[in-house]
Order: sequence, then structure tokens, then C-alpha cells
Amino acid sequence: MADALRALSVKDLWEALDRLYSSTLAKHLRTALVATAVAGEGKAKVRATQRLRMRSGNLRDSIKASVVQDSAGVPAILLQAGGEKAGAYASVQEHPRTHTITPKRSKYLAIPVGPSLTATGRARFGPRDAPVPLRAIPSRRGGLVLVDATSPNGGVYFVLKRSVRVRGVSYLGDTVKELREQVLPKRLAAALQAAAQEATNGGQ
Repeated sequence: MADALRALSVKDLWEALDRLYSSTLAKHLRTALVATAVAGEGKAKVRATQRLRMRSGNLRDSIKASVVQDSAGVPAILLQAGGEKAGAYASVQEHPRTHTITPKRSKYLAIPVGPSLTATGRARFGPRDAPVPLRAIPSRRGGLVLVDATSPNGGVYFVLKRSVRVRGVSYLGDTVKELREQVLPKRLAAALQAAAQEATNGGQ
């Protein structure tokens, strides 16, 4: 007499799980992704603050994280920086190689120093917005500086450079790596556990 056999395929199991967890799991996964995005934005801003010579703060302020979906509806965390005020600078500082920055509309880059900076290192104003008239004089190192034109011993407000070389510090890339390897796995595991618990309680 032949045995009676019935097969339960992986597809059957997946469909059963999908019916059980679809809405519940999606909710908890979304919560986990949003929490991870918020953490990522904060971590990237900390890295930008610690690794860069902050002047205006525009790059740090431009860092944003959000949860998006691709064309197939798969969610992902998008971490980005730039925008109108920090677009080119954001890209230069992200890629870990040396870049040369040159002025676009004038002969020199004006690097704020001394009274042109706040206590936190942000620029108070630009050369055209300075509270005193400025004049260019040779510096001790052979370059040019902008000083207070109304004072015989005018303090230095800006250092003028034809170009500067900076090396990217991967403030976004290192943050994404940390999220991928450390933060997200823990949050996803917690989301799966919470979804399973909710589905179990709901089925009772």
C-alpha cells in the first residue's frame, strides 16, 4: 500500500509567513529603518565636526538621512550632504583622496581667522561683509593677509590663498559602514522579534 504524501514547499512557507507578518513586519521594519536613519545623520554630523576644519558649518548642517524606496518598492536609507551652500565641498570632503580647491570668481580664497571666526570655528562674515574696512598686506610667510585698515597694527581677518589642498575624510562612507555592520543588524533583529511577538499575540 503506497504512502500518502503531501509536500509543503518553501513557497508555501513564504506565503504563510507573508500573510502572518506582512503588515506587522513592514511596520516594525519601517520603524527600525527610520531610527537607523536618525542615528546615521547624527553620527555623520559628529564625524564631519571632528574630522573637518569647520568654518561656516554649512556642510555639517546639510547632512540629511531619510528612508526611501527604489522602483521595486524596496526600502533603503539614504545619507547625503551638499545642497546649495555645500554641494561641491561636500563631495570633495567625502572622497578619501587629496583635492586642490581654487577660487572661481576671484584671484584668492579668503580663509577666515581670528576675529572672523566664532568660538566654535564658524565664519562670522566674509571679506565684503567685515565690520571694518580691510586691506591686503604681505604676511610673514610671504603670502597675503587681509587686516583691519583702520588700525596701525590691524589684526588679521583673512588669509588669502590661490589654492588649498584638502584630503577627503569619508564622513558619510564610514558612517554607512558603521550602520551596515553594527547598528542596522541589531535594529532589524529587534524589529523581527517585535513583529513575531505582535503576530503571535494577535493570533491568540
